[in-house]
Amino acid sequence: MQSSNVFVNEGGDDDCENLKSLLDYSRGIFIANSMEVMLKLDIFGRVGKTLDASRSVESLAAEVNVDADALYRVMRALSKDGMFRELSPRVFSNSPRSIYLARDKTLHSYFLMRGREPSFWDHLEKNPDTMNLFADSMSSLTSLTIHKIIGLADFSKFKIVTDLGGSKGVLLKEILKVNKNIEKGINFDMVAIIEKNKHVNSIESGEQLDSRYVEVGGSFFESVPESDCYVLKSILHDWSEDKCIEILKTASKSLRQDGRIYIIDYIIDDQDSAHEKLASNFIAWLDVNMLQLFGGRERNLKEWHDLVDKAGFQIESIKRSQSFMTQPLIILTKKT
Repeated sequence: MQSSNVFVNEGGDDDCENLKSLLDYSRGIFIANSMEVMLKLDIFGRVGKTLDASRSVESLAAEVNVDADALYRVMRALSKDGMFRELSPRVFSNSPRSIYLARDKTLHSYFLMRGREPSFWDHLEKNPDTMNLFADSMSSLTSLTIHKIIGLADFSKFKIVTDLGGSKGVLLKEILKVNKNIEKGINFDMVAIIEKNKHVNSIESGEQLDSRYVEVGGSFFESVPESDCYVLKSILHDWSEDKCIEILKTASKSLRQDGRIYIIDYIIDDQDSAHEKLASNFIAWLDVNMLQLFGGRERNLKEWHDLVDKAGFQIESIKRSQSFMTQPLIILTKKT
């Protein structure tokens, strides 16, 4: 019997379009922020006032003195919604929709009539209730795909499994239900989140909490509990490359012999992804969300290889679901 706090999408893969459309409602602020940046830098006008005109991201970035990679990520996401056309890698023209903003600056004021939002992390620090809401939202997104994720991952050889940044422990609790061989499951997260969990973890959905389940508070930049397997679901995309390397190196110090790291994150432009067009649009905007909220990013396959290599790991294999909402499982081993 499934626990009542885990949602299962009964509509199957045919319902992916509806689910994506639902989640699209959450990205309005990121579209608005992206449009504001494009208008203030006059990127639409600089690209050109005709549909035939085009510019490379590098030339635009140099002209307005901004980071070329960040500019590309925003333009790529907007192109998924018809605001630019990417003619070739990192070269854009205006679309029939965006050409109006290139030709008529009086339209700009319509998009700029909005207040500034506070820093995401600053807001969380000052509003504990919002931090709890954020933790709830991460758990709810995990619940949407939890059984597909567990179906991809083999935990049969592990005695200790630690979910790094596991929030309320939704994923780890389900892993323990399916894998009776695991002797201990550790939910590791910030002290504030673990303290909050103490109020709800004694009883879960009317059932006694699994005795193998424990919680530990701390920072994965400093130290983590010894484990056979570390799970990092939707964690590394929050962070820059340097911070990701720091997290992985911390885990490496406590990873037991023949251990594995399971990264559950999207892969940009993954040609093996089911529903490729849906996934491409969704991930492009998720990447902009990470850029605006955390300074993080979604990564393509080469970027994943380069990142884990710098941290002393290698990709052993990648496992994918047929649902675009379910992130691939990237399995790491230490380099020999």
